[in-house]
Amino acid sequence: MNGTHGLVAEFEMDIVSVGNTDSSNFGSKRDPKEANYHKATDLIKTGQHRRARQAILSTGCSDPTLPHIQEQMGAKFPKRKKPISTPNHEHFHAPHAKVDRSIFRETLKKLKPKTSPSLGCLRNEHLTALLYTDRSQAPPSTLNAFDKLHQLCNEIVVGSLPWYFYIAWTATSLSAVNKIDPASLAEGDIMDCRPVAMGNTLRKAVTHALFDHFLQDIIAETKPTQFGCREKAGGS
Repeated sequence: MNGTHGLVAEFEMDIVSVGNTDSSNFGSKRDPKEANYHKATDLIKTGQHRRARQAILSTGCSDPTLPHIQEQMGAKFPKRKKPISTPNHEHFHAPHAKVDRSIFRETLKKLKPKTSPSLGCLRNEHLTALLYTDRSQAPPSTLNAFDKLHQLCNEIVVGSLPWYFYIAWTATSLSAVNKIDPASLAEGDIMDCRPVAMGNTLRKAVTHALFDHFLQDIIAETKPTQFGCREKAGGS
């Protein structure tokens, strides 16, 4: 575990260095609007204009511990249609699809930079940093990092890990995103929020690599959904 944290820390420092970004600014307390403009500028530099526009227009998030915000999130965030039972021995040992190595590699190449870290504390840059070219002069142990990650992902999707791992693996963080600018609220008005869930970066990459080929067929059978097969504006 300590080795994993050390690897993540080193990746983070590498990204800061390559991006010529002052790491002391991470998590700073500067004005949210100023932070949005800085974020938008960084996104424009990498050609991500749609996300830059979203950053400029961002109105922030509300405190999820406030009773009226919790009530909104409970009302707007859809309940699961039916409970999912714990897989039994037969489920775990049934034949499973595996993540194709080349598809997984292409999936990582398409990950967008400068996104927020996931619940697993990984950024997309941590994953794309493993995609060394054939001409790389990195040592063999480093060049093998992608293959080790690919092997781990297949261990995950075939159900080789303990059940408690999958509870954490599928967890999401729910944010209450403001629909309007807080400064525009009149006295006594209540902020209207929309729930936005953030999951695990690696899990999303694995899901894309595993299911994108079958995505339209899955959506046809399960729509509306959101986390199951990435259908926008759907439920659980």
